[in-house]
Amino acid sequence: MPLAREGHWPLAALLALGLAVGLFIAWPLSLPVWIVLVLGLFVFRQPPRAVEAAPLHLLSPIDGRVRAIDTAQDPLLDRPARRISLHQNLFGPYVVYAPTEGRLQRLGGTWTVALLLRTDEGDELTLEVTRSRALRYLHCQMSAGERMRQGGVCGFAGFGRIVHLYLPADVRVEVAVGAKVRAGQPLAKLAPRAG
Repeated sequence: MPLAREGHWPLAALLALGLAVGLFIAWPLSLPVWIVLVLGLFVFRQPPRAVEAAPLHLLSPIDGRVRAIDTAQDPLLDRPARRISLHQNLFGPYVVYAPTEGRLQRLGGTWTVALLLRTDEGDELTLEVTRSRALRYLHCQMSAGERMRQGGVCGFAGFGRIVHLYLPADVRVEVAVGAKVRAGQPLAKLAPRAG
């Protein structure tokens, strides 16, 4: 199974430490390191997601459950938006995927990481991932101006985070509160633009 790139260095360090302790001290003393390495492989796993092209559809960025569908103020666009709130599965996987094809306009946030995305059709939406106060590890692999593909990996956020999608007000939501979703599954559909 592929691993998130955020885990490559920590896992390589654990592997090296386990081998060093086993070879130069004693193999039984290296057991805790091997246990942590196995847990690390679980945390940083990145299951493949087969995503078919879905024009105008917005896909779930994580595996989790729909927590709420409501109206809220978009934190980056400062406008009323349709918000879909997702609660990430506690036991992962923790990879965050791009909900649409387009371009990353900018990043923002303090206790959150918010990504302003512009679709190829000109719609703008915000993907916001909350930071846990206890476990603050959160990484965005993309930079402003970078192009993303629908369903492509755009970051890593672990341990049961809340993810909000702030969408245009005229979006058609295709999921219900309480629904279990997988990354790459359609959540909503944008209205076609004239011209």
